[in-house]
Amino acid sequence: PHSNDVQDAIVSAEDPGGLSTTPASVRGISLQQAADILVRAVKEAQCCEGILRSHVVNLEAELEAARKEAADSRRIAEEAKAENQQLKAKAESLGKLVAKQQQVIAEHEGRLRA
Repeated sequence: PHSNDVQDAIVSAEDPGGLSTTPASVRGISLQQAADILVRAVKEAQCCEGILRSHVVNLEAELEAARKEAADSRRIAEEAKAENQQLKAKAESLGKLVAKQQQVIAEHEGRLRA
């Protein structure tokens, strides 16, 4: 918001004797006014820096939480995959057992009919 003021302050601070070719209307502030403007600009910059640092801290915390959640999700997925493989093996084993039992039953039925 103070970019023109800051620019004027810089021009005045750099050329307090008025040797610059910059028009007097641009340089028309005192050295004290220039210093005040620059101090305000520095304070605003420090405030913005503080706000940005706070945002960075929050974003880093969110990133760490997201990484942890992703790691947990990967672990859960790996556990589910392993459990799925075990269940497939059990189902295959039970399928073979059922097939054998059906064969035995069929043989017994055949003997009973004979």
